[in-house]
Amino acid sequence: AISRLNHSCNPNVNRAWQEDEGVMALRATRDIEVGEELCTSYIFPLYYSAAERQTKLQSNWKFVCRCTACTQSGDARAQSDKARKELAVKVCKLGVFRETMLTTPPHAAVLSTFEENLWEMVADTGELLKVEFGPNPALLANLFFDALQVAEALGCEGSATELAQLALDASCRAE
Repeated sequence: AISRLNHSCNPNVNRAWQEDEGVMALRATRDIEVGEELCTSYIFPLYYSAAERQTKLQSNWKFVCRCTACTQSGDARAQSDKARKELAVKVCKLGVFRETMLTTPPHAAVLSTFEENLWEMVADTGELLKVEFGPNPALLANLFFDALQVAEALGCEGSATELAQLALDASCRAE
């Protein structure tokens, strides 16, 4: 039963509601070894530091997380915390970029610069997601979909089409 899944701050499955079937489905976020426990995340987004995640989990679910992300120490933990903070900032910037483009599209003269910035944001954020969470298709699909909305707001049809395909491909892998 899905309600009995344990938590991990680096989950190997995501939950996805299947409206047409009326069921909650699990989708692997990476290859899962035979005998490996299936774990989902109780918190979202996953970009909190280890200390923040522990506080949230202790407050809401009354347990101390002992997943691989939380049991890191020293440099590994500091790097993970830094990567997650960077991801939080990058995802926030993409959201602000999206909202700005939806409300105040740029002048045509600077459009190509905005489009280049968008692709740079997608590449940087995607790489950081892969480093911290592995090839998590659900997180990548969200990134590509957010960027797609920016590309559409910019009127960049080629980029929008490419991002739509990336989002679709990642979504299919997430399913």
